Amino acid sequence: MRSWGASHVVLVVVAFGLATAAAWREGWPLTDLVFVGVLLSFLVLLFQGVWRSAQRARLARRRQREVVAVAPDDAARRAVEDERARLSAEIDRSVRRSLIAVRGLVAEATAAADPRVALTEMQRESRQAMAELRRQLGLLGAESPPTRLPESPSHPDAGAVDSAGSRGHTPITALSTPHASGDALSRGDAVLTAAVVALAAVEVLFTPGQSGSVLTSVAMALTVLARRIAPVPSALACATILLLGAVVDAPVGDGVFYAIVVGMLLWRLLEPVPTAASLASAGVLYVSAVGTRYLHEPDNAPINIVLLGVVATAALIVGRARRSRATAEERSLAHEAELAEARGAAAATTRREVARELHDVVSHAVSLVAVQAGAAELAWPHDGKATRDGLRAIADTVSTALAELDARPGEGTGPGWQDVVRTVDRLRAAGLRVELHLAVSPPDQVMPTVHRIVQESLTNVLKHAPAATARVVVSNDGQRTRVEVTDDGPGRTGAVGGYGLAGLQDRVGLIGGTLSVGEADGGGFAVRAVLPNLVAEVRAP
Repeated sequence: MRSWGASHVVLVVVAFGLATAAAWREGWPLTDLVFVGVLLSFLVLLFQGVWRSAQRARLARRRQREVVAVAPDDAARRAVEDERARLSAEIDRSVRRSLIAVRGLVAEATAAADPRVALTEMQRESRQAMAELRRQLGLLGAESPPTRLPESPSHPDAGAVDSAGSRGHTPITALSTPHASGDALSRGDAVLTAAVVALAAVEVLFTPGQSGSVLTSVAMALTVLARRIAPVPSALACATILLLGAVVDAPVGDGVFYAIVVGMLLWRLLEPVPTAASLASAGVLYVSAVGTRYLHEPDNAPINIVLLGVVATAALIVGRARRSRATAEERSLAHEAELAEARGAAAATTRREVARELHDVVSHAVSLVAVQAGAAELAWPHDGKATRDGLRAIADTVSTALAELDARPGEGTGPGWQDVVRTVDRLRAAGLRVELHLAVSPPDQVMPTVHRIVQESLTNVLKHAPAATARVVVSNDGQRTRVEVTDDGPGRTGAVGGYGLAGLQDRVGLIGGTLSVGEADGGGFAVRAVLPNLVAEVRAP
C-alpha cells in the first residue's frame, strides 16, 4: 500500500476539526465525535481517491493521443534527421577536419619556395584521415544498443496529480484492492481482518447504547478475510449474517467497523470488471445492509444508505477509470514499441547509408591525395610544373570531397555521366592509366550507382595495382545497364572483401541489381554489375 502523504494527513486533520466543531456546538459525546470524524475522513479521502483515479485516466488517455498521433513514418524521418545530425558532427570533428587541413597545406605548398615539407605533411594527414575513416566505419558498422522502453508511460504533469510520485492505489482504495496477485490469503489479509474484528468487538462492548450482538458483529467482520480471493462468497456470507442476526434478534452492531466491512466488500465486488454475479451480490449486500439498519436503527438508516451508495458509486467510477488508464497505457506502450522499431530501423539504415557515403567519398579522396602528394614531392624540383599540377589536382580532389560530404544522399539530381568522367580524369592525373568506354548512356536514376561503382573500383586499382591499366566499359541494352571495370594487374591474393566492395554490394542490391567481383579473364581483377533500368524506387545511394 502506498504510504500516506502530507495531503492525506491535512485532509484527516481538517475532517476531525470539523467533527470537533460540530460536537462542541451540538454537545455530542466522545463516541459520536470519533464516529463523525472517521466518517468525514473516509468520505474526504474517498473523494480524493476518485478524483485522482479520474485524473490519472485522463492523463493516460491524453498521453495515448499524443503517442498515437506520431506516425511511424514521421518517427523514422525524425530519427534519420537526428542520426544524420549526430553523424555529421562526428564527421566534422574528424574526417572533414583532415580534408580541410589538406586544403590548407595545398595553399601553404603553393606559396612556399620548397613545397616538400607541406607535401610530406599532406601524406601524413592522409594516413591519419584513412585511420580515422576506418574507425568511423567500425563505429557505424557496430550494432546499436537496444532501445530501452519505459516500463510504463508517464505524463510530464503526473506530479500535479500524485505528489508522492507513486502510481499505486490511494489509501482508501488500497484497503480493498489486492496488493499482489495470487490465489492464497496473505499476511496482510489476516492482519487487516484481525484489526476489523478487534474494532467490532470494542465498539459493540464499550459503546454506550450499543444494541448489537458481539457474536454476529465479529462473524460479520470475519467476512473480509477472503474478500480478495472470493469476493462473491464473502459478500453473500456477510449478507446472510446481517439477515440472520435480524431474524434471531441478535443484530450486527453499528459503528465504524460496520461501514468498513460493507464498504470493503462492495468495493471488491464493483471495482474490478463487474460480472453478473458480482453485481447481484453487491445488490444483495447493499439491500441487506441498509434494510437491517432500518429495522434496528431507523435514525441511522439514511446515513447508511448514502454512505454505502457513495462507496458503491466510487468503486464503479474508480474501476472504470483504472481500466481506461490501463487500456490507454497498453496502447501507448504498443505504439511506442512500434515507433521505437521504426526509429531503430531508420537509424540503422541511415548509418549504413552514411557509412557507404563516407567510405566512397573519403576513401577515394584520401587515396588520391596520398598518391598525388607523393608524386608531386618526387617531381620537385626537377619538374616544377608536374608538382604544381599535382597540387591543383589535390585541391580539386579535396574540394570535391568536401562538397560531396555536405550534400545529403537522395537530394538533388545526383551524379551524372560527367561526374564519372571527372572521377576518371582525377585518377588519370594521379597516374593511373584508365580506358573509358560508353556504349549507350545509362538512365539518370541508375547513374549515381554507376558513378560509385566506377569510383570505388578505380580507387582500388590505384591502391592495389597502381602500375596497371584499368578499363571501364558501360553499356545499356534498353532494359539493363552493365558496368565492367577490369585491370591487367597481378590480381588479388587472399580473400576479396572490404568495406568498399561490401558497400557496393549493398548499394547495387538496393536497386535490384547484381554485383560480382573476382579474377578477370586473362589475369587482373574485375568488378561487374548489372543494374535494372526501370527502378520502381531508388533508395539513397
